[in-house]
Amino acid sequence: MSDHRSVKIRWIGPCVLPGMAGHYDDVLETIADPDPVLPGYRSSLIAVRSYGKKRYLFAIYRQLRRDDEFVITTYFGSRVNRKKAVRKRK
Repeated sequence: MSDHRSVKIRWIGPCVLPGMAGHYDDVLETIADPDPVLPGYRSSLIAVRSYGKKRYLFAIYRQLRRDDEFVITTYFGSRVNRKKAVRKRK
């Protein structure tokens, strides 16, 4: 079981993309306890979590303060470049 932080998460943009409906809790879990965290564009971060063989949930978010983050968008993908990780799972 992951150690969930007490974080205020806000949603902006088109977070409910095709295939993402019903994955709200998965997105929160991905941000709270990602496998790796990758750098995004313009100071955004990309939290990644594995959901089966070659299926990863990507949650692109920006951290304003330690306890305040907002989700920009989410999607499922099949590849992760772990060499670029800025933070790895503990």
